[in-house]
Amino acid sequence: MKNNSSIKSARQVQKSFAKITTAVGTPANAPKSRGIQLGRQTGKKITRRIPSPIIFKGELALQSSAT
Repeated sequence: MKNNSSIKSARQVQKSFAKITTAVGTPANAPKSRGIQLGRQTGKKITRRIPSPIIFKGELALQSSAT
């Protein structure tokens, strides 16, 4: 590789990346404030999930072969 002062190594670029991004800028827009969320209403009860039976592969195979 030529010893040229204009060619930077990957480490040099990584070190100065903050300076590069401030000079070049970014295509992303600034984040927008969305406000504070209300959350769950006071006094609201949480319903539990209805439990389902566990199906094991061995039982499923035995049931399908029996029919």
